[in-house]
Amino acid sequence: MPEHLFACSFGSGQWDPKDWWMVQSPRWDHGNDWIQKPDHIRNQGPETSAGETYTSMICTRPLEGDFVVRSEMSFDERMAPLLVVGELPAPLPGGHWEYREHFELVLFDEGLNLWHHTWADGEASWTLPASWRFPLQPGQRYELSLSCTGSALGVALDGVDVGTHTGTIEGPLVAGLTACEGTNHFYNFAIERC
Repeated sequence: MPEHLFACSFGSGQWDPKDWWMVQSPRWDHGNDWIQKPDHIRNQGPETSAGETYTSMICTRPLEGDFVVRSEMSFDERMAPLLVVGELPAPLPGGHWEYREHFELVLFDEGLNLWHHTWADGEASWTLPASWRFPLQPGQRYELSLSCTGSALGVALDGVDVGTHTGTIEGPLVAGLTACEGTNHFYNFAIERC
């Protein structure tokens, strides 16, 4: 039986925002809040363009050692709910946070992408070290998981191993989720020791 380090449902009244930090991307100077639905949370939809849609938060519990992060999620159009694991974000004025080095495991209609975001000399950059192609359907709920064991990142979809990638970030780490590039829904979130 896995040891639960953190778990919650995103149903109305079933999670505590105090367990989370809202985090923005260094690519944009804004973030957004979640919209609460009876059994989940969703991001605010794209008002102008899907590329400007971005809502993200991380669990406030720092992580060390081996762990797995999982969440049940869906998307309305083509993309792109995701899991994020990375170093502690940087504090900004006004009590906001901004990502630095992190990995994003992204779910979209053509499969999964694993992005590695880095930060150097005050600039953000990103690469796509791994991707897996298969069709995924809008409106369908999927459980996405990312395990961090030693120097390996393991990817699974609905409990089926998809692949691994060798990559690490210096700990302690944090984990959370992001909604971007469309309307995304999140139903639960868990971090377990593995």
